[in-house]
Amino acid sequence: MDLTTNLPELTIIARVAIATAVGLGIGMERHQNGKIAGVRTYSTLALGTALLTSLALHFFPQELQVYIIAAIIIGLAVVSSKISVIENDGRPEFSNMVALWTTGAIAITIAFGMTILGLGAAFLLLAIYLIKDLIEDKTK
Repeated sequence: MDLTTNLPELTIIARVAIATAVGLGIGMERHQNGKIAGVRTYSTLALGTALLTSLALHFFPQELQVYIIAAIIIGLAVVSSKISVIENDGRPEFSNMVALWTTGAIAITIAFGMTILGLGAAFLLLAIYLIKDLIEDKTK
């Protein structure tokens, strides 16, 4: 099988590890706020998303990669909506749903080699939740 990229496996695993660490950090924040989807869910979602993205980049020609990424994004939407509904007694919990989906998007970004952009997006996501927590603490 011809590879479409010649990225060394160590580069790929580094990207997957960075995405997993980002998912772990986001999961820790969600766990601290009492969400059922926490460290394991967010870190494994980021790991799987980054790994699938890396495989798409590695094994598929560029014109087919968009379809693989689209399938991953759809899968993220399904998984995040299912987890968010289960967690909230059948009612969707949109903040968790969007956080899971965004974590997947961050993992895709990192898998594409745009680590600074991915880390910046993760920082912004965490900042949103921290600001929300500060606002809620002041209104209590």
